[in-house]
Amino acid sequence: MTDQFVVDIASYQKGYSVAKTTAAAVFAKATEGSTYVNPEYAGWQTEAGTVPSKPFGWYHFLSSASAAEQVANTKRVVSSKYVGMVDIEPEGSFKPTLAEAFAYIDEAKAQGLTVRFAYLPRWYWIQLGKPDLSGFAQRGVHLMSSAYPESPGGSPAEIYTAGKGDAGEGWTSYGNAAPVLWQFTNAATDQGMKADYSAFKGDAAALAALFGITVTESGNPPK
Repeated sequence: MTDQFVVDIASYQKGYSVAKTTAAAVFAKATEGSTYVNPEYAGWQTEAGTVPSKPFGWYHFLSSASAAEQVANTKRVVSSKYVGMVDIEPEGSFKPTLAEAFAYIDEAKAQGLTVRFAYLPRWYWIQLGKPDLSGFAQRGVHLMSSAYPESPGGSPAEIYTAGKGDAGEGWTSYGNAAPVLWQFTNAATDQGMKADYSAFKGDAAALAALFGITVTESGNPPK
């Protein structure tokens, strides 16, 4: 069973330490829409630079603003050395479409940023009418699913195991796409805080490669 878990942090996890995390990799919310910037992101990105062997990525929450405006907002905040994720889920009356997600990904590439992951829960994919998701793979983007099995809480490993682990529902393919990451909880205890956690079925080197990091035999990026 996998022991590669990825933590997802936002302003709710103020005070979280990227350098001290036991997670295999970290996603940190950077921006939302065309104006919002997570006030904690800059500090986390700086801290990530002190642990270059720890995969780190930013993420952006889609809004109804134009792709160009949203990417411009993200670009003001993130370093192009890190890959990103686009968060595709409804907020209030706004229900992002697949076309809007693709537009953000394509615009990010045009502006020198790399989106490597897309968070699109199966339940929202169903609401969208079960569209074909092969456009993600065509853009070099990997799917992150979301499903939270009932769990007594605890550490990421305990919750993942309780949710049937590598045989859990979050690994089921949909829309002609197989999830590379499964967000299986929003309540794992980490550094005294509750946080979202995802699983990756592969080794540390394979996970690092998804984030654009080549790991040497020493476990560190090559100099």
